[in-house]
Amino acid sequence: MRLKFPHLVAGAVAHSAPLAMPTFAPDYLIGAGEDIRVVPGCYETVSAAFDKVRENLKTDSGVKSLQSLFRVCDFDQTNKRDVDNLMMDLVAPIVSTIQFNNVRPGSLMVIPNHTISSMCNVLADKTTGLPLQRLAEWARIYNQNYTAQKDQCRNSTFASLVSTGSVINYGNDDAFSIRQWRYQQCTQIGMFVAATSDRQPIGNAVSEE
Repeated sequence: MRLKFPHLVAGAVAHSAPLAMPTFAPDYLIGAGEDIRVVPGCYETVSAAFDKVRENLKTDSGVKSLQSLFRVCDFDQTNKRDVDNLMMDLVAPIVSTIQFNNVRPGSLMVIPNHTISSMCNVLADKTTGLPLQRLAEWARIYNQNYTAQKDQCRNSTFASLVSTGSVINYGNDDAFSIRQWRYQQCTQIGMFVAATSDRQPIGNAVSEE
């Protein structure tokens, strides 16, 4: 702003403004992993759950199981972009809870506030089932029992992501279209989440491609 309008702007203040960000940010998931180690069993559950997700993606029956557990529509498990986008969709309830730990509704998020502790209590609760079932349970809680879907499945394909980001009219219902943030990422910042480090819990879930 100062460079473009020197006669109008003397300085600027930005909330949570990233500085010197890399194109890819593997440290993001490393830090997220360290945050969930505070509750015994939480990190291990997330790691085991995503191992099982990758295993399920290898078979048609496994894909059907994922669709049932996470309310996901049909997708092509041979399409790398669809699989990457599905993985980001499954990772989101974990990393968003960590990043916005206990942020109150209405201030920044339009979903109920959650904490790392409340999330990890669900993920570490073995009475719920195996790690994949516990991850699905947290996703259900995070997505408010999928009430927005009105008993329909969620489209997690790459084409759906592109379509959502193509909407140019913005309103309260479009808060998660993240069109503005994605534009800034692609043109100015970078900081794409990458699962390339072996020091984070989701394994090689999201590639740099």
